Amino acid sequence: MDRNPTARPSAIGRLPGTVTVSAANAESKTVEVTLNVSENTIANHGDNEPWRHSRLRWLNSQIGFDDEVIAPYTPLVMKDKTIACLGREVTLSSLGLPAAITSYFKETMTGIGADGRALLATPMELAADGGAWENLNFEITKQKHGAIAWKALNQNSRFLMDLEGEMESDGNIEYKVILVARTDGSVEDIALRTQLAPGIGRYMMGLGEKGGFCPSDLRWKWDVEKNQDAAWVGDVNADLQIRLYDNLYERPLNTNFYHQKPLHMPVSWANSGKGGIDINNAADGTRINAYSGRRDVKKGDRLYYYFNLLVTPFRPIDTDKQWRERYYHNYEFIDKVEKLGANVINIHHATGINPLINYPFLRTKEMKAYIDGAHARDMKVKIYNTVRELSNSCVEMYALRSLGNEIFSEGPRRRFLLVTRTSRSELYRCLVRPRTERCRNCEQRCFPLAQLLPGRARLAG
Repeated sequence: MDRNPTARPSAIGRLPGTVTVSAANAESKTVEVTLNVSENTIANHGDNEPWRHSRLRWLNSQIGFDDEVIAPYTPLVMKDKTIACLGREVTLSSLGLPAAITSYFKETMTGIGADGRALLATPMELAADGGAWENLNFEITKQKHGAIAWKALNQNSRFLMDLEGEMESDGNIEYKVILVARTDGSVEDIALRTQLAPGIGRYMMGLGEKGGFCPSDLRWKWDVEKNQDAAWVGDVNADLQIRLYDNLYERPLNTNFYHQKPLHMPVSWANSGKGGIDINNAADGTRINAYSGRRDVKKGDRLYYYFNLLVTPFRPIDTDKQWRERYYHNYEFIDKVEKLGANVINIHHATGINPLINYPFLRTKEMKAYIDGAHARDMKVKIYNTVRELSNSCVEMYALRSLGNEIFSEGPRRRFLLVTRTSRSELYRCLVRPRTERCRNCEQRCFPLAQLLPGRARLAG
């Protein structure tokens, strides 16, 4: 659909224009359209009225993509090649990789101390055939409070290394490394090698291992049947997660939907099953070797060795806050919840004020009345709202469906939705008003549950 207004969108009054409707199997049609634009501004961009579909503008939102700092994190500080964030420091080598990582978190995890603990025994290394790397260029490309980015150009006799890195204020570091082959030939291996300092590799989680003590010897291989691409290794107050991916990465579906969109095997790292990760835990430290194995390359071939580092812990634990908050996972009368000692209420779906799964937009008045009642008692309310399933009462359903696989993942037999309906019930419950008042007369206009729950839709992928 092409819109071609003949007047500025900011104008008030009659705005004539044309709308052209096109389809692959039909001739395009152009229709004259006149919009009557009022000088009155609609409240909240129209979001209060779902039928307007105004919330579709939320798609591709850039909120949170800025480089601002979010509490409790602190602005990044860079001195020479050392970047400091909350409780941690990362020093870069001339190649752009971490040469040293230091944690200042106390072992109790309730604060940050003055004495640092080194995570690395040796600088991190991306080893490849062709000998030692020579740095040709290093520069800082962005320096903001919430993010610092850099790039480096390195070479050895077999490859050019184009490296880009960016560290955020929470301790997340993203690396995009591209190796360009300088000659034809066989390559024995390309590997990211990390050696943690003695005593750091106490615990481990990932690569099929449940959280626990780090094994003395672990050998892991890439397997599309398993949603595994990362390992976390460390101690209570000094630890590191390494996750491997490439330029074609797309987040896989989770849990029981995984096999409908599994993890994309990163071509460079996985190398047709030749790649893997070895972890060896010894007295002189913990060695993590993410290798890719033998391959043949042609001059000009580009190999994408992307990886992500999480320098953890992220922040101290506020034990007082944790003990102050008491959760209640049910939609219940507020006075009952208060008597039980809870002060945070989790409202899941299939309840009077949140009837539809992951679509808390159709009973906002009733929801607000309940939340206001909780706030009056100094209690908080959390509304269950995730993204795996979506109610078929979603007003924007057809607009989202028109985007193909961008929003909905294609399921078995190319179906997108499995719809199941609840059984009809004439049961009335109102938790906003006292129990003694009939819901039919309640000013909150509660409905029978059969009307509140017209159906649930589960994504088939």
